[in-house]
Amino acid sequence: MPKCFYCGVELDKTNRSLEHIIPNGIAGKLSSYNLLCAKHNNKFSKIDNDLCLNLTLFTNTLNPKRERGKNPKCKMGYNNELIINRLASGEYYADDKILIKQTEKGAFLQFKTCFSSDDKYKKIKKDKFLEICKNLLLQKGCQEAILNKKLKEYSNIFENSIKDEHNPIINFNISFNAKNNLFPATLKIAIEFYLYNKLPSKHINNAIEILKSFDEKAILNICAYCYPENFYKTDSVYHTIYLKADSNKRVLYCCMSFYGVLNTIVLLNDNYNGDDIEYSYCYDLRNDTEIEFNNKLDFDIKMIEHFLDRNYSFNQKIVECCNVFMQFLVKREYKFDYLYTQIKSVYNSILLGKFISNEENYANTFYLQITNMIKSDNELKYIQNRFIKQISDACLELYTYEQYLKDYKLDRIGHIFSKILAISIAENPYILTNMDLLADKCCTTLNKVNTNDLCINEYLAANKEIICNNLREFITSNNSFLQKINYYKELFLLK
Repeated sequence: MPKCFYCGVELDKTNRSLEHIIPNGIAGKLSSYNLLCAKHNNKFSKIDNDLCLNLTLFTNTLNPKRERGKNPKCKMGYNNELIINRLASGEYYADDKILIKQTEKGAFLQFKTCFSSDDKYKKIKKDKFLEICKNLLLQKGCQEAILNKKLKEYSNIFENSIKDEHNPIINFNISFNAKNNLFPATLKIAIEFYLYNKLPSKHINNAIEILKSFDEKAILNICAYCYPENFYKTDSVYHTIYLKADSNKRVLYCCMSFYGVLNTIVLLNDNYNGDDIEYSYCYDLRNDTEIEFNNKLDFDIKMIEHFLDRNYSFNQKIVECCNVFMQFLVKREYKFDYLYTQIKSVYNSILLGKFISNEENYANTFYLQITNMIKSDNELKYIQNRFIKQISDACLELYTYEQYLKDYKLDRIGHIFSKILAISIAENPYILTNMDLLADKCCTTLNKVNTNDLCINEYLAANKEIICNNLREFITSNNSFLQKINYYKELFLLK
């Protein structure tokens, strides 16, 4: 029976608690009932929340799907003047700047605000503005009949003062571990991922004791930032955990990446004497799906201590990772002509491949190749998977299976005819002086063709007469073909 790794109590239906290994607050999906009792799950809620607070900006801007609760709002700067509250939905509103100065004739009111282009926050700000105006008027003894007229005037002033800005300048700061509250959570995640994979706890007992002690110095001795080259995937936005134990190098460590931006390492054991292990977990947050993670790390104790000693600069790495993250949030306009050209090339490559015998396999092949094309294209790779499926389904209405069958057969027969024609001319160049003889030769050869493609053989056998008639007409009457024949006649010095 599983036990709580904090207190050792056996876990059952009465005391167990669902533990998110990556916190739900940053859209973590990996979870287990076999790690903590309810009491100690609650005990760790603060350090989980601390990690989420360090990543508020990224959770807010990406707005990933989570199992419960809403993604947090985030404060940002607007035009170096106002502070705005950005909701994860993309809506925003300002912390208003209000200045009131009493004058001899009344009062001077300055009301600065901003809000996203929707009626909801416009109404809230307008109502607030009018409420301030109303209170000022009442303070000056304004009569009700005049009050309503004035408020109507001020309502028009508010409406007329609104200015649309299509590309507002919004500023934000990124600060990890500003309150020395980051690394306890990464240590906890490393421990839980190790235990989640049902590995012996004896190898991480020291790490568990450090976590239980909440000793900041001890935690920093085994946890650090880590940005190895060519490891964390950058073709989308991911949460990643990578656990490795090397019996020769005697190290057990866990690397994590959250949003592909906050990357850390935890040294779980620097004198490891167990089996070699390697486990990974990777979740694509943009496309809301778990994927296989094939990248590798191979650290020895010296390399890990380099990270732990903070002897390398990671600030530029964080900037680079933030730039990658933000690339997926930029609004893009895709040129249809370019996309269509790329899709047409996918269809042509399918035509050149092996014959696809049924409509379902054709649709699956089409979707797979469209996906691979988009993922590898620098212009198109930002399209989300759900839109790729829509693109593929739309294209299948143009490139139907019936169209594929027709094009596939025409393409293969065209290649066969070209080969027959080339062989006929090579065997007897003088045949170019007699188009009827050339047609007879090609049709006779075509009737004997037996390819490695069963579909083509069946099609040739069933449509032999029609194909030969079309072929004969093409050789004897097609102007374009006859022009080429004249070229070949000159090439072979034939009259």
